[in-house]
Amino acid sequence: MYLGESRRLPRFAGALVGAGIAVAVVVLALPSGGHGGVLPASVDVTVRSDGALAAQPAAPSVVLHSASLRPGTPAAEASFDLVNEAGQPLTAALRAIPSSTELDSLARVQLVADGRTFGDMTIGELRRGTPISLVLASGERRHVRLAIEIPASVETGYEGRHVDLQLVPAVAGEGR
Repeated sequence: MYLGESRRLPRFAGALVGAGIAVAVVVLALPSGGHGGVLPASVDVTVRSDGALAAQPAAPSVVLHSASLRPGTPAAEASFDLVNEAGQPLTAALRAIPSSTELDSLARVQLVADGRTFGDMTIGELRRGTPISLVLASGERRHVRLAIEIPASVETGYEGRHVDLQLVPAVAGEGR
């Protein structure tokens, strides 16, 4: 046996291991399920109080921090309370003020109070406000559940995007 032949086997084995590692890195870097890239979107949601309607927790406290939004994954969920601090009934909708338009048409927001959905729309649509308003008696507290997701139908455009989303009450005076 020659000295060169005894080194061939370890070199061959090393080359196979190196090739296997390279293939594994490439496969792990591929997007799963055919959706865009591997970086998720992230959203931080705050709720602003106004003089008559208080949010708890109120901005600058973050109500929802989701750092891993991807198409088709479960929605990120949180909740907050709205309290009527006025001496009269109030009708209030919520509208969005996002820090950018990057997820406007991609991410959906759902708002539910008392088991009733009063907003189920994209961030862009929520800029105009919820289509249904909440009526709160003086001193009434309403618990609101918030969910945000990127639907499975979204293929790309969300990767690595971050939006700070502020929900702002749009109070319309006395409730009906």
